[in-house]
Amino acid sequence: MPEVRLTGERGEPLVPLLHPQDGGPPGRRGTSLDKNDTHDYKDTERLNDQTTPYEVYEGKFSFRAVLQNTLKAWSFHSLYRLFYNVRDSIRNQTKVVIFKNRPMALLAIMVHVPPLVATAIMSHLIYHEYWIGADLTPNREWDKSANLLIQFAAKFLEIMIIGSLTTMIFTFVRREVTLGQGTPLAAFFAGNSFSSPEFLWSDEMTAMLRGRFSTVWKKVFFVSFLVMCCVLAVVVAPATATVLTPLNDWWMMGGSWVYIDKAGADIFPRTLTAADTVAGDVCERAGNLDCPSAGWDSLTHLVSYLPDQAILNVTKGSYIRIPALFPLATPESILQLSMSVREPGVPRGWAESRMTLPHRVTGATLAATTMLWQDALTLMDRKEKKYYRGSDYRYSTFQELASMETRCRVTMVDGNNTMSGDRRGPVNFPEVRNEASFVNNTDIMALENPATQAFWTNLNKTSPQLSFFNIDPEGDLAANVSIGAIISLPRQGGTAVYGCLTDAEWIGANTWINIDNHVWTDGWPFPVTWKPGSRKVLIDTSFANLTNAAVDTEGTTVFQRLAASARLVDSTLGLPWTVGHVETLINAMLANGMSRTAPAAKPIITLKDADGAWWRNFFPRKTQFGLPESGTAFDVPEGVRAAAQKLHFRGEMKGFAYSAGDDTVRYSMVGLFVYCAVAVAFMAWSLVVGVTSKSWESTPELLALAMRSPPPGDEKMPSSILEDMSALRERYCVVASGSDVLLRPMDGLEEVPEEMRVRPNVMYR
Repeated sequence: MPEVRLTGERGEPLVPLLHPQDGGPPGRRGTSLDKNDTHDYKDTERLNDQTTPYEVYEGKFSFRAVLQNTLKAWSFHSLYRLFYNVRDSIRNQTKVVIFKNRPMALLAIMVHVPPLVATAIMSHLIYHEYWIGADLTPNREWDKSANLLIQFAAKFLEIMIIGSLTTMIFTFVRREVTLGQGTPLAAFFAGNSFSSPEFLWSDEMTAMLRGRFSTVWKKVFFVSFLVMCCVLAVVVAPATATVLTPLNDWWMMGGSWVYIDKAGADIFPRTLTAADTVAGDVCERAGNLDCPSAGWDSLTHLVSYLPDQAILNVTKGSYIRIPALFPLATPESILQLSMSVREPGVPRGWAESRMTLPHRVTGATLAATTMLWQDALTLMDRKEKKYYRGSDYRYSTFQELASMETRCRVTMVDGNNTMSGDRRGPVNFPEVRNEASFVNNTDIMALENPATQAFWTNLNKTSPQLSFFNIDPEGDLAANVSIGAIISLPRQGGTAVYGCLTDAEWIGANTWINIDNHVWTDGWPFPVTWKPGSRKVLIDTSFANLTNAAVDTEGTTVFQRLAASARLVDSTLGLPWTVGHVETLINAMLANGMSRTAPAAKPIITLKDADGAWWRNFFPRKTQFGLPESGTAFDVPEGVRAAAQKLHFRGEMKGFAYSAGDDTVRYSMVGLFVYCAVAVAFMAWSLVVGVTSKSWESTPELLALAMRSPPPGDEKMPSSILEDMSALRERYCVVASGSDVLLRPMDGLEEVPEEMRVRPNVMYR
């Protein structure tokens, strides 16, 4: 009779399934017992279980006996029993069909721990936003190797998760086919094929859906569990690769709210008058850096590009154009004008003359804060040992800036004041009063008021002239236009008279600054709508005229200097080209003036905790990226804050980091968290019921079991399962036959006889 050892559920010695005959020792498998045999069949472990620590078996010292007695003397005998019972169970697990033993269950669920720990570590890095640095490896010397290791790690984590799911499936299958009433034959193969998406429409899945389980709820549970495992297996491959690969992107390392002392003025007024600049008549002559005309000399360099503007080849898209960004110096920073100049006969995009310019106070605030931020970065590295510098940087804010569009129409007048072309009045103006005209910059309208009549009556035909006029607040242009202008330019053969209307708005947009204090916004100017709205700015002539101040003692104005630099005086350039150039001059003057309102305003840069670790106030405390918890790094009383203008300074670095800010990473983590929830639930269930097993993880094991079992008969398996998949729907279970286990088909609602049930913790052949 074969020797069979049993392991108890609580760790007690295993009881033989078949007792030895004639009171003798158990016989060896495959041999008969000899009563005259005097050999002692006690194995080494049974001898080592003796109480004496000096027991010797076959001339060898028994370490196990010493350990047992030592731990017993120290009152730790339970540890000895736990260790050796689990060890014995591991040694004999290939002979035990299914365990119902909590120590073994605890040992078996360790297969789920590595992927759970790896997911926990990655979630910590991602949700606590771990900053790696400017480069993945020092000086990028090992970046390729690091990427390769990351891919290997992602693949290894994927394999561990797939193995964990496989263990769960096989455990459920083996429990049902041994302790339950069996499953369809297709379920035996589910653990080997579920990781591919085609499993969902495979013959195995179809067989399980049409096959018979012992109860309906078990069928619903198992099929649902398989579908979930299949989806997780498909998701886990890209998810692990996405999660483990650090992102090389822009990261907000911190920042601060910065408050601006407005000095009683409005920085972004909706109505611009002379009260929004320096008081008195100081701004009537150019030269004061706080006046609306300041920086006019920089504008002369800008417009000097206009004469070279040309269309070389429309078909091939070959043009000569003015720079899209142009520097305009202020005492605190260098503002970048963003512009487009209308070209005749080109597609939309260069069909309007537009200009955008950040405000002087915005540039001054960004410049002052950037200097402090640079010092804070250095001190964080030196004092806190946190190196936050990346491969690139950008500092920005979201603030209002001046944006405008000017449209003009030109009328040619000869020496006798005779007009050419379509006469609609003394001067033609663009139509901007309806929706169609907002898009099509081609319509013409007549506009007559005292200002235009006076200009026409006193038309100067020898030098450039510019006259701004207010828009009647009760008229039909008040909702669409900020200010009007009429211009005359002497040309060969007469005088060109331009009627212009401007729509100016304060538009909120991202504004950036570099360490050289260049302040800019998008390279393309923001479009204005010409529609009524809260962003529109009404510009009074008292302010607009200050942008055209005298630049010398002879009374030469800013516009006259700009017109000369643009070579618009006595120009031989075609009239359609000059329209866009005149529009650009008006835009430049008004945008420059709008960006210099509230000249006394300045940022409040008194540091909070100036004598302490003030640099920490620029950086988040709880996370790596985002806003500081304190809100501001500056000491500004609450009363001052209420009356101040504020902007948020953002410091961003480009580099490698783990973060949940990316949607792809968040969705990938959701997939891994679902797996973790499933794994934890399975571990809890396994520990509670104590069920675990070394499942049939390979086809050869299942084939060996089938080959030892009686054939199922033609009615159960009429042909190969490759020819007829109906055999996969048949219910099978594993039964005990003496010391052997067999694979047996079950008919209809037939249940496994009690005497043939497989007993847990029992060794079989």
